[in-house]
Amino acid sequence: MKESKKQKKNDQSIKAMLSFLKYNWKPLLPTYLASFLANISIAVLPYFVGRIAGLVSEANVDYGQLKILLIIMVALNLVHSLTWRVYGLLEVFVQTPVLYKVRDITQKYVWGFKYEEFVQRPSGKVASALDEVYAKLMTIFIDFGEEDIDKLVRFPVFIGILFLSTKENAVLFSVFLIILVITSYFSLKRVKSTANIHSDMKSTVAGRQFDSISNFVNVKSFNSESVELRSLSKDSSSMLKTSTKRNFADEIYWASADLVIRWGLWISFAVLNLWLYSNGNLSVVGIVTAVTVLQQFTNSIWEISGRIQHIATDFSEYKQNYNYLFPGRNVVKEYYQDLNKPKLKVQKPIFDSSISFNNLNFAYPDRDDTKVLKNINLTINKNEKVGIVGKSGSGKTTLIKLLLGFYDYEDGAIQVDGKPLKKESLGLLNSYVPQDTTLFQQSIAYNIAYAKNGKATKKEIIAAAKKAHAHEFINSLPDKYETLVGERGIKLSLGQRQRIAIARAFLKHSDLLILDEATSALDSKTEKLVQDSLEKLWKDKTVVAIAHRLSTLNNVNRIIVMDAGRIVESGTKAELLSQNGIFTDLWKHQKDGLIID
Repeated sequence: MKESKKQKKNDQSIKAMLSFLKYNWKPLLPTYLASFLANISIAVLPYFVGRIAGLVSEANVDYGQLKILLIIMVALNLVHSLTWRVYGLLEVFVQTPVLYKVRDITQKYVWGFKYEEFVQRPSGKVASALDEVYAKLMTIFIDFGEEDIDKLVRFPVFIGILFLSTKENAVLFSVFLIILVITSYFSLKRVKSTANIHSDMKSTVAGRQFDSISNFVNVKSFNSESVELRSLSKDSSSMLKTSTKRNFADEIYWASADLVIRWGLWISFAVLNLWLYSNGNLSVVGIVTAVTVLQQFTNSIWEISGRIQHIATDFSEYKQNYNYLFPGRNVVKEYYQDLNKPKLKVQKPIFDSSISFNNLNFAYPDRDDTKVLKNINLTINKNEKVGIVGKSGSGKTTLIKLLLGFYDYEDGAIQVDGKPLKKESLGLLNSYVPQDTTLFQQSIAYNIAYAKNGKATKKEIIAAAKKAHAHEFINSLPDKYETLVGERGIKLSLGQRQRIAIARAFLKHSDLLILDEATSALDSKTEKLVQDSLEKLWKDKTVVAIAHRLSTLNNVNRIIVMDAGRIVESGTKAELLSQNGIFTDLWKHQKDGLIID
């Protein structure tokens, strides 16, 4: 899969990796130095093996010199063993903790996604990509120090030793090293290409599996297990094809390396050294040194070839997933630059008089030719209770999403007391109760306390639950407030989840309460109780409520009627009914209190 010019221009993955090294080289350097020393100490051993062989082959052995050489070899082995253990300890206690920052960095900027960016990406694929970015960087950084540096630093040492004994062998080894680099380069281009395709497919399949599992209830209720299995089987088949292509490219790479090393180098070495020895240009010392170096050289090249292949694959998959998550951004650099900036405490917006929508127009980013909201002008006064109604597609939910800061807008303004509404302070201003409440896979207490970032007391949690008429059903559960709600809150009914969300709103006690048909999933008796509680909560708050059930609007100060992205009517219930307009039509077309589209 060839990258487009635009993709290459937006590729910040390498810069992100280099930025991480830039900001963390001090703790990482001792780890790599230990690996370097460990491998230099073992790489020079062939030189001393050759020297010892030369001494032993002489008629009169210089035992004093032999003793010194043996002591040096023992010392080098001890240095290798000691520094390798030091490397292992540094990896555990220094390198790995430093690399764990990668997870913190990526997680931070995932939460910086714009709402439209998030909803366009399958959550399973996002989770898979996050894990891959972290895992591949860990592999690259750790394995590079453990497996790659040691092999790479040996090559110049080996060639240097050969120059001291047999220059012809040094030239031969250098030539074949260059040949291997060239053949590996062309082979790896194919490996990287297939790795990119496979990585993308793997993330897609992971996302599809997550989607299927998260819709377990739907699958079972529609008896669609066979449909899901066929779909997943089709995805798996596609991934198998990409895996086969990647593995075939791997085999081509290994075959080229095998051809160069096992056949080319060994045969050339044998021919060259037999010729040198037969002409008296190669001593026993030279033969022993060359053979010892050849053995280590071959092993090192074979191992580094494997490491290069793995690194190339890991790096390709890292790039693929990084650019999927953060196209055109170096989030590592942003992260460390943010650390050096003075931390400004987010201030709760001062809300004294009104929230206003001024000449607001909006189109979704993926449908920028179609306006969803058209010339919205609306002022909501402090402590006013405003209901918003309209048929599906009228724009009421989009208006709320803009108020919540989910989308950016370019045409018009949303202001608090005449000042632009800042995204970073939105969460401090409002409490939001959605129609379809999703909970964390934690306890009920955790989910309620989330309104105060988990800092609420047990007494506060219980008080909020009582106000939301949730305390009774919570106490009926075996573990009460410590009951785990399951993934997305699946162990609770929709009505119970709504009451948990309402309890959070009570606990947060924000100036602005935003309700999206917050009681739609409740039975009539419970709805009446919760609605009464909500109206008590309303007392000192500004309320914006989307209503599909018009009975919930009995006590609002004003009703806004939307149609085709515009505000078409505004007034009290009585005023709107007297106008015999769209609201009257909605009122007439109710069934069981719900608007019929």
